[in-house]
Amino acid sequence: NDHLCTYREPAVASEHSFETPDSFVALIGGVTLNLCVSQAPLPESDQGVLITAGAGNLVAIERAGIERKEFGSYLFGSVDVPNLEAHASPIEPYDASRSLQLNPAHPVSAALIAFIGSKLEEVRQRLVAESRELRRTEQARKLASEASKIAEILNKDFRQAQQRLDAIRSASVPGDAHALFGGSGDADSDSDAWAAGVREPGTVSTTSTSGRRTGGGTGRPAPNIPAAGERDPKGGESVDPAGGRGARKKPTGGFHVEFKSMGKDEKRSLYDPGALTILINLDHAVVSAALGDGVVEDVQFKRLAYEIAFSEYAMALGWEIARTDPDVPADELLYDIREILNRVSIAAAGLYRS
Repeated sequence: NDHLCTYREPAVASEHSFETPDSFVALIGGVTLNLCVSQAPLPESDQGVLITAGAGNLVAIERAGIERKEFGSYLFGSVDVPNLEAHASPIEPYDASRSLQLNPAHPVSAALIAFIGSKLEEVRQRLVAESRELRRTEQARKLASEASKIAEILNKDFRQAQQRLDAIRSASVPGDAHALFGGSGDADSDSDAWAAGVREPGTVSTTSTSGRRTGGGTGRPAPNIPAAGERDPKGGESVDPAGGRGARKKPTGGFHVEFKSMGKDEKRSLYDPGALTILINLDHAVVSAALGDGVVEDVQFKRLAYEIAFSEYAMALGWEIARTDPDVPADELLYDIREILNRVSIAAAGLYRS
């Protein structure tokens, strides 16, 4: 319509190239896997390795299950594998529905998944090791301390916000029954049922009936029912408690805050929904100027960091509300964001006295 769409190339921090291992050459062929590390977390649509079977013929995107791991959302790349369509096998190499998923039952796809997965993990491990080295510095420890103070304020508020999110979800499914889709009322005290949400890493069912109609009724939109899921520390999605028969209390999760160098061209802050993390860009012009000579205790830097984190948190919660209830009116969503920002600012008054 009248909306201008533009593509923004992710800012690249480093690039890595890998040739096909000898053990895979017979199946994959002699190809080059190009991996890039972005300076900031990527949206889900930009993550993973683009797989083509000839120039311009995109057939799959492979993440190899690392997107939920530390730095997994920073990795993207490409590889061209003509053998995917040239190999003599009765099995299709990828999903014919254009879901961009490789078929692991196909011999070339299976070898390709193993190749890509091993190299994604290799690059990710390098990033983790480098990050651990940086955290050992005195400035990094002080930044982590400030981030912890901010996160404490945010998580006190988040516990209230979760009630709003839970109320939106429960409105879709009345009662306490647990089914394939939908949360239930006794979720906070049970431990064996989960649904799509924001609290814990996990996997979400893709067998959805959303948008389908089984009767003759018309004029009423299909309910937005959260899909059932499972808690999984290595999962690529987020889940919330959804009732069940267990007796243990579930962890409530929460927001994290990190200071990170993401490049001068990146925004001053970003929200990583997969990790529930707010990232403050130390390379941004205003943050860099406030930090000056690297004195984390400087009151100007600390107050700027608070304002950035609180603003990003308010917008992040607004995004979560809109994702949970896509039909929320814009004026109501704006009201919620302003209320969140005001509420958090009042709760953080003590930080400004220190």
